[in-house]
Amino acid sequence: MTAIGIHLPQLVERPTADTVAAAVECAVAAERLGYDAISVNDHITYHGPWLDGPTLLAAAAARTERIGLATTILLASLRGAAVSAQTLTALRLLSGDRLIAGVGIGSHAADHELCRVPYERRGAALDEAIAELRARCPDGPPIWIASWGRALRRVARSGDGWVASAFHCTPDAFAEQWARLQDLLADEGRDPDAFPNMVATLFFYVGPDAERVVAERLAPLMGKAPADLIPQCALGSSDQVRERIQAFADAGAQQIHLWPAADPLAQIEALAELAIPA
Repeated sequence: MTAIGIHLPQLVERPTADTVAAAVECAVAAERLGYDAISVNDHITYHGPWLDGPTLLAAAAARTERIGLATTILLASLRGAAVSAQTLTALRLLSGDRLIAGVGIGSHAADHELCRVPYERRGAALDEAIAELRARCPDGPPIWIASWGRALRRVARSGDGWVASAFHCTPDAFAEQWARLQDLLADEGRDPDAFPNMVATLFFYVGPDAERVVAERLAPLMGKAPADLIPQCALGSSDQVRERIQAFADAGAQQIHLWPAADPLAQIEALAELAIPA
């Protein structure tokens, strides 16, 4: 059975105490409604205001009891592996071992520029960070590695699981990458059947005005053209959203983390009615 998670709403028009509190309430609601997990992403800067992921996850850990937590991803090479190890250790202790630590190279060059990590060596920087995280957190959370299809060898070699992104691949592309990763795991002498995955960053909106919401609200916050963004989302009627989720499940996704494009609390409620029973 595919687990369903909720990505907390980090993209906001303006960071205020109310927007932070609302994001944490989404975590509380997700647990109440029976979702399997909550997740956060990571940027140092972005096209618009951005709520810090590890901080939100820490607040959510303190307000919940059973729901899983995940970073999808944490920019350990930019934040610094030693600092990231401290952060992940604190999150693990706050949550009682409910945490999956997803890490990745990052896709936003401005993050690297601010942190003075050359963008062209982001892969090597991540490899170094993973090695240091494992040395500093021997009893830490499992470290899953994000890849949008290019660096699957790193996932097979160094990861405890794989984080894919619905924003960067279709269900068909995910299925192809998953099959390739299973071959790479076998090459590395690892058991493909015991290796987990998740699909993150599936933006969704249930309702007849879904495309307008994405075009007017989400696209400007992400700095994307609506025509590029809308095809990557789960939008429209309950049946349309369910079909998109099911397509990833049929492709082999074991966890799917969905991100409300707007009206997060209402959308989490709407999604629960169609996704959790299925």
